[in-house]
Amino acid sequence: MEKDAPPKVATLTVARDTGEFNFAGGGARFDGPVTTTGLSADKQTSRNLRGKNVAVKAGQTTANITFAVEEVDEDYAVFIEQNWIGNRAIVKKEAKGFTVQFEKPAPDGAKLDWMIVR
Repeated sequence: MEKDAPPKVATLTVARDTGEFNFAGGGARFDGPVTTTGLSADKQTSRNLRGKNVAVKAGQTTANITFAVEEVDEDYAVFIEQNWIGNRAIVKKEAKGFTVQFEKPAPDGAKLDWMIVR
């Protein structure tokens, strides 16, 4: 890089509805395969990536998450974070989405974030 040259800027974004990656800002080099959707460590590519700040109604003890694009099957891992203290579990996984069950009812302003990996 030249001494007085401005720094180069690149961005990597993911479409919320499709999980598709978008890289802008110059060239890229990859040592291995690249897929355009979600995160996957097996032969089946993921069609979804995440949801953030998903509202959960006050008093609810479950949340049903429906994917924007159906997965091929239910063979994926789900990671959940919520903005209130309490345990939770994924009690149902399907190609169309999953269900989270909460130990404590959701308070006012409850939200959760989720991510899947195949």
